[in-house]
Amino acid sequence: MIQYYQFKNRAISKLVSIFKKNNNVLIYGPQRSFTNFFHQYLERNFFVNIKKGTVFKNLDHYKHNPKPDLDKKTLNNSVIFILYKDLDLWIKSLERNPMDFFEINKLFNYNISSTKEVEKIKQYHKNFYNFWIKEKKISSRVEFVDYQEMLDEGSIHRFSKYIKLKYKFLSYKKIYIPKKVRFSDNFNKQNYKIFVKEASSLSKQIRSLIKR
Repeated sequence: MIQYYQFKNRAISKLVSIFKKNNNVLIYGPQRSFTNFFHQYLERNFFVNIKKGTVFKNLDHYKHNPKPDLDKKTLNNSVIFILYKDLDLWIKSLERNPMDFFEINKLFNYNISSTKEVEKIKQYHKNFYNFWIKEKKISSRVEFVDYQEMLDEGSIHRFSKYIKLKYKFLSYKKIYIPKKVRFSDNFNKQNYKIFVKEASSLSKQIRSLIKR
């Protein structure tokens, strides 16, 4: 059921888009990579049009699509947030609650059925982010977001200031940080604050692309 803040903010965002072009936003990340938290954070604080899709409609806007086919107009007129979670932490999240990952990945020509298939999961994770590393070379409007940037108030406020200044997003004066997340009843940031192994070459590459 739609919440009041969603109805109000979406209506205002539609009005804003009449006068301010390029306030379209797309969000991508594998299941269990804080996509619901990030969506709620954006929608509560910024007047942006978050483009959404499902496996049945607007597949290229579906947040878990590992390889969307976006045209140049979409790339040029949207800010595309790619949510990154380290492989080890992501696997632990899948172990706790895989959501629909083991069903959905098969729609994209993968065949992963269990967290025990570690090599297949590694390849999926690597392919997902390598696709966007290549896209970022084409479009400066692709923004990687490391999960560590969403773990505490200070980093969230710094990130909010960054996107407001860079993309001229209109927002509320006070930034609201979600404590509960829709569709994620067991959301707990403490689950993210676990020991992470030495940074992989992929994580180093992605973090080198994050310029705040």
